[in-house]
Amino acid sequence: MKYLIIVLFLMGCFNKVKNKREGLKDKIFITQIDSLKSIIKEGDIIFRGGTDIESAIIRDFSYNDKLFSHCGIILKQNDKSVVTHILGGTTNPDGNILSQTVDDFFAYPDNESAGVYKIALDSIEMKRVYQFVDSVKKRNITFDLKFNLLDKSKLYCNEFIIDALNFAKNNKPIFPHTSFYLKNTKYFAVSNKGDSFLFYPIDAFQHNKILTEKAIFYFPNYTK
Repeated sequence: MKYLIIVLFLMGCFNKVKNKREGLKDKIFITQIDSLKSIIKEGDIIFRGGTDIESAIIRDFSYNDKLFSHCGIILKQNDKSVVTHILGGTTNPDGNILSQTVDDFFAYPDNESAGVYKIALDSIEMKRVYQFVDSVKKRNITFDLKFNLLDKSKLYCNEFIIDALNFAKNNKPIFPHTSFYLKNTKYFAVSNKGDSFLFYPIDAFQHNKILTEKAIFYFPNYTK
C-alpha cells in the first residue's frame, strides 16, 4: 500500500510538470498570435507551416526555404480582419474558400510557424482583390487536389492568392511559376500534358520582390 501511494504521488508530480510545460507552450503560442494580430493589415499575405503529411509534401516542392506550406490574405469581413484562403484535404474536405479568424487559421498545435508579408496595394487594387474573391465564390471554385495551373475551374492555396493579386494588378503576371519533372513521382498524378508539372513554389511566392517581410513567428512545437 505504501508503494502504491508513492507511485501515485510520483505520477501526480509528473502530470503537474507536464501540464505546466503544456501550459507554458500554450501561453507562448497565445503571445505570439497576439503579436501577429497586432501587426496585420488589410491586404497582408499570411503564411503558415503545417505539421501534417500534406504540408510536408508542399514544403518539399519549395526551392530552398521550406518553412511554410500554406497561405492566405487578410481581408475585412464585418469590419474584422479574417484570413481568406482556399484549402482542401482532410482539414477542409469540401475544398471551398474559407474566411477564418487568425486564431482559427493558426489552430494550435497543427501549425509550427507563421509569416506576415505586406504587398503594396492601392485602394483600387484592393477593391479588385475583393472582386476576384467574390467571383471565385460565385463560381463555386474549390481546392485543386491535382495542383493543375492549366485548369482554372479549381485553385490551390497560393495559386488562388497569386491570381487575385495578378487580377488586382490588371492581370500583370508578377509571380512566375516553375516546372517540375514528375515522372514516377509518388506524390502527385501528372495532371498537365507530358511529365512536366507547373507549380508555384511557396518560397518563390514568399520571397518575391513585390512582397516585404513584416515578421516571422516560430511556435513552441517548431522543429528545423
